[in-house]
Amino acid sequence: MSALKVRQGLKDGRTSEEIIPETADPLADIAPQALLDPDTGDLVVVWNRHDGRKLTLASSRRDAAGTWSSIAYLDTGGLEPGDPEVALDTTARLHVVFRVTPGKGEPGLRHRAYDLATLQPVGDIVDPFAPAAKPASPEPAAPGKAESAPTPRAGKPRAEAAPASGPAPGLTVAPEKPVAFTAYGVEAGCETAVVYRVAGGKLDIATWTSSKWTRGSIEMGPASDPATARSLAVEIARRFCRP
Repeated sequence: MSALKVRQGLKDGRTSEEIIPETADPLADIAPQALLDPDTGDLVVVWNRHDGRKLTLASSRRDAAGTWSSIAYLDTGGLEPGDPEVALDTTARLHVVFRVTPGKGEPGLRHRAYDLATLQPVGDIVDPFAPAAKPASPEPAAPGKAESAPTPRAGKPRAEAAPASGPAPGLTVAPEKPVAFTAYGVEAGCETAVVYRVAGGKLDIATWTSSKWTRGSIEMGPASDPATARSLAVEIARRFCRP
């Protein structure tokens, strides 16, 4: 069976299945995540595709007429992404969180935002739970030489996408092999993405707002479970939309 079948309820109660074109290989196309584009009503699917050498992040879009777009690949900076989770904020940014194995270490999480319409990246690939970097100390100026202010570089203006609405919940349980976290996911609230992971009896939260990260933890105790973690992350994301 294909890992990327779409099941659709019909008006008479029956169901039908369709396969996204060119994804009938359950070994090459795995871990699908789906959301709706609120501007167009299109179904957007993101999944892992294995090209025979490494994992990639693929995407396809289904319009209201039932036509699928050609497969597009998301830029992951050369990293091998695993088990993606997706969410959509109100600025039409697609937030993708995926698992990587850096070097010979244990798997870690990475986040990147993409424009939903073009699937072009609108941010860097970031470890959401990396410790905040300390500001570098300025080097003292040479004796008798005045410091000069740096010349600002001209940047290319970034066009903002049209506003959209509605979060897309998700949750992934980490593989059986022991890792530093047992479950993770991403939720969206207005212009904010909330990345979370369950590590032991603790829920780690990283919020992304205006390309800045804020990190925190919630003690859940030994009775913690992924469903509880997800519900807490959903509530935190919703709070960013409250007046």
